[in-house]
Amino acid sequence: MATISAESILETKRNELNELKKNLDSFSKVIKDLTVKGTEAAELLERLKVDSGMKESDIFTSFDVPNSVQRFVKNTSKEQHESDTTGQQERQYTE
Repeated sequence: MATISAESILETKRNELNELKKNLDSFSKVIKDLTVKGTEAAELLERLKVDSGMKESDIFTSFDVPNSVQRFVKNTSKEQHESDTTGQQERQYTE
């Protein structure tokens, strides 16, 4: 009887683990999609700044962009700039 109980517990834990893996995969996909959208938004913001001559804050205000989205776009833009700079530095060292 103890063996059946242990097997039952083991099977339950396997099922829970599989469910957690599915949730993690879904979460990873959402994060990846958000990162792509953030990068697209940061690129669009840069183009709007250049094309319209408006300041970043004016663009956000005119489109009534929530503060949380503004922070996300700014952080994405900053991270993208830092990775571009790092890539340039790495290329300089290898040349």
